[in-house]
Amino acid sequence: KGPFPPPPPLPLAAPLPHSLPDSSALPTKRKTVKLFWRELKLGGGHGVSASRFGPCATLWASLEPVSVDTARLEHLFESRAKEVLPSKKAGEGRRTMTTVLDPKRSNAINIGLTTLPPVHVIKAALLNFDEFAVSKDGIEKLLTMMPTEEEQQKIEEAQLANPDIPLGPAENFLITLASIGGLAARLQLWAFKLDYDSMEREIAEPLFDLKVGMEQLVQNATFRCILATLLAVGNFLNGSQSSGFELSYLEKVSEV
Repeated sequence: KGPFPPPPPLPLAAPLPHSLPDSSALPTKRKTVKLFWRELKLGGGHGVSASRFGPCATLWASLEPVSVDTARLEHLFESRAKEVLPSKKAGEGRRTMTTVLDPKRSNAINIGLTTLPPVHVIKAALLNFDEFAVSKDGIEKLLTMMPTEEEQQKIEEAQLANPDIPLGPAENFLITLASIGGLAARLQLWAFKLDYDSMEREIAEPLFDLKVGMEQLVQNATFRCILATLLAVGNFLNGSQSSGFELSYLEKVSEV
């Protein structure tokens, strides 16, 4: 009998995976950006013959482990996205203010305040008629925002009941205006004062033109001759001795 044939070669064992440290021993990792790649699912190494990557079946299995500076990576690639803050409960963090006005009235006043100076500036301007601080449009707007007696009373009562709680913007504005004596008269007088020059021009300029025209007609020799001739013809036709006639008749002369 001949010698027994040699046994078949044993399959190459796949490399053992690198041992991973206990996750409990790792420091807490900061949140970093992610690499959204598609992970390869590599099969087991049993029964795989040698390849061009040596004893490893794939390129990935043949790679040598590389150490990286994890602290540096965490710093460079830390996720900067803002964390969603928990929603505050209703009324939490909101400043408490005393409000007594109707919501529509309060909203209208707050909208008007956006185009007006601060309330303390308005008060000083009204007391001193400072037209550089408050414009004509501002005066007209203030005339529509004056506090009523009922509103003033409600605000004063609420202020007495809660002296430590500040007034709302609209309430504070109205109570400040109410502290100015003769508010309505001041605003109306100021509005008239601001409009006086334009109102004077609207009245005086037409009157001046009329005066100049009358003087020119009186001194115009042709016009005087026309009037005298028409008066003489009319007196003859009418058999009268009129000393003059209304100038409006000149419009009807062409119809005779």
